[in-house]
Amino acid sequence: MKIVSNESVIKRNSRIGLMASFISPILFVLSGSTLLNSQKNTSIALVLLILGFIFFQTGIAFRKWGRGAEETLGAALKKLGKEYTLYNFHTPVSHLLVGPAGYWILIPKYTKGMITYNEEKKKWNVTRTSLINKLFSFMMEGIGKPELEIIGEADALDRFLQKNWEHDTAPHINAALVFADEGALVNADNAPIPTLHLKKLREYIRLQEKGNAPPHAELKVFQSLFPNE
Repeated sequence: MKIVSNESVIKRNSRIGLMASFISPILFVLSGSTLLNSQKNTSIALVLLILGFIFFQTGIAFRKWGRGAEETLGAALKKLGKEYTLYNFHTPVSHLLVGPAGYWILIPKYTKGMITYNEEKKKWNVTRTSLINKLFSFMMEGIGKPELEIIGEADALDRFLQKNWEHDTAPHINAALVFADEGALVNADNAPIPTLHLKKLREYIRLQEKGNAPPHAELKVFQSLFPNE
């Protein structure tokens, strides 16, 4: 399998996420100490608190560039064969797998615990499976709202194809939610989007080749829209 990664973007945004993650707790501490030292500085403490939350959210948003997902996904899928290409931050979506199984947006997660899907509430849930994980769950990565992530990435790719795809029939885009942490136990076969552990990803992609393979000519045209190195 060929892996095409935008190394400059990964390094730059990883630094931004790291800096934001370091700055946010400092701002939180300054906000608290400012408020404790003088009640007159309430407005300053509030500004510092707001800035702390902004940097905290920025760190979360940019964390995906520092998790090494391109390497993790690449290692799990490397035996798929030369017909496949994994694009990391080189297309309108973060991780795009292209090959005989079709076109796949991959959303990696690093959540620990039992992963399930609640059909009534239409949401993914995580249950921490150890006492330590339960106690420190506030410090661990949650699931968030993967459905919104997938919709956002799919919309970005769709807008790109509307401008660059010249054929009458648009290619069908798939998506999968992939949990990469060793401490993740996935039991979400009822989820509307394929939800599985990283260890089962290659096997799952192989199964999708049967009857779902795009025409070879279409595959080549699709790959030509993106960098090859």
